[in-house]
Amino acid sequence: MEIEGVLMWPILTGASGKNRDSPPPLSSPSPSSSSSSASSLLTSSSSSPGTSGGKSTCHPVDTCHPLIVVVHGGPESHCRNEWLTTYSRPGVLAASTGYFVLYPNYRGSTGRGVSFSQADQARLAKEQFDDLLEGVRHLVSQGYVDPSRVGITGGSYGGYASAWGATAHSDFYQASVMCFGISDQVSKSMTTDIPTEIESVHWRKTIEEAYDDYVASSPLYYLKRARTPILISHGANDKRVPPSQSKILFNALKRKGNVPTRMVLYGKEGHGYKRYANRLDHSLRTMRWFNHYLRPDMSEKDRRALSPPRAEVDYGGTQRRRKSSRGLPKSRL
Repeated sequence: MEIEGVLMWPILTGASGKNRDSPPPLSSPSPSSSSSSASSLLTSSSSSPGTSGGKSTCHPVDTCHPLIVVVHGGPESHCRNEWLTTYSRPGVLAASTGYFVLYPNYRGSTGRGVSFSQADQARLAKEQFDDLLEGVRHLVSQGYVDPSRVGITGGSYGGYASAWGATAHSDFYQASVMCFGISDQVSKSMTTDIPTEIESVHWRKTIEEAYDDYVASSPLYYLKRARTPILISHGANDKRVPPSQSKILFNALKRKGNVPTRMVLYGKEGHGYKRYANRLDHSLRTMRWFNHYLRPDMSEKDRRALSPPRAEVDYGGTQRRRKSSRGLPKSRL
């Protein structure tokens, strides 16, 4: 199957969510197909290698909608035209409640040749994250998306993009959910379980050789720009991206004082959440966060339907171990 530049979830049919439980077809749908399927969107950039100028027609909508940009991890990975809903990829869940959802295959993604997948190496947080903005701008220009209601989320490298969106690109995003992401490339390179890959693949230089580049690509050093409300979540036992990456950004933003910030630390979880209770909990918190900042029109009844249980948490990172009848982590988000 050909991998195009961007995948987008349009609004699903029916206010009651009819058809939302069926996966989309694996082939790209035509404009006349059911609106419960995903449509492909191929964008081009003058500086983007390996792209063409064609694009498919998007599904028609009645008005501008809020948008969630879902950024895949890796970055050597890609989103395909298939079922794209997990705890860190709220595609169908978000679309069924009135969102557009954009899955960008930014520079550095796989599926479009070696040169494209290497386009981000030694250039982290540069053109690849600009690609995300180009996707948003295109949807805004087509009249699909309200530019004042754009959120971003993702896990791992997608969490890095979400942290970048809440700091360096804060002017473009009104809400962010960062999942086990990176906030400081300097400390991350010294604490990850894949230091050789970080230096030889992603950076192609050691931290001694490119210290200034490591700093310039770290969301932590763009706090002056930060205004975007951000929900941060992390596994307490993550060795790929240690939870300290989330803690330092959380503490820095709390000290800054004017950015709504919350953190949830999931005990006994590593790089990604395996426990179903934690996946459900994270999904609910994600949608509640976006609904609060991007959907002020949503009824209180609908908000409650997506709300996780209210309980206590130590936002400094130490989760209180108190049993719950539902087995979910404690938080007041």
